[in-house]
This record gives sequence, C-alpha cells and structure tokens, in this order.
Amino acid sequence: MSQPGAPRDKLGVVSLILGLVALITSWVVIGVFFGLAAIVTGSVGRTRAKRNGMPGAGIATTGMVLGVVSVLLAAAAVMGYLWFHHQTEQQHRCKVFDTYQPC
Repeated sequence: MSQPGAPRDKLGVVSLILGLVALITSWVVIGVFFGLAAIVTGSVGRTRAKRNGMPGAGIATTGMVLGVVSVLLAAAAVMGYLWFHHQTEQQHRCKVFDTYQPC
C-alpha cells in the first residue's frame, strides 16, 4: 500500500484551476476576473504553504503566473477590439460622405 503524501494547501490547486480557466477565457472580459482570482488565491496559497512548510507553493506560483498572463492577454484583446472598432468606424465615415480623399 502506498503511504499518503504530505497534506497540500488547497488554495494552490484552486489558483491553478482558476488560472487555466482564465487563460482559456482571456479573449473575453470574464477572463480578467478569473485571472485576478487566480492571482489572489495563488498569493495566499503560496504564503500559507511556505509558512506551514507544506508542498504546493509551486502550484500556487503557477496559478499566479497563469493569472497574470491571462490578465495581460485580456487587456491586449480589449485593446484589439477597440482598435478594430475604431478602424471600422473610420471606414464607415469615409463611405458615408463619399469622399475620394483618404480618411
């Protein structure tokens, strides 16, 4: 029979799961909220695991990193959406006024 391992801090695992969900949904706005939750739970889980000498600090760190990456990707996606919207509005204005000048 195998011996059970040392108890893990569960916030690290929660942070990893939230980070993965945030990464998958980072192209929509809700990914930001999952990313922020991954950062917070990862920070608390990492601190708790290090203080109590429990394994799981690495998992919590991974969740934090995934959270940060997903927040950055979501910010880039929002900026891309805004840029695309601005470009289509600009093209629409040129067609409406029937100008032959560059917009």
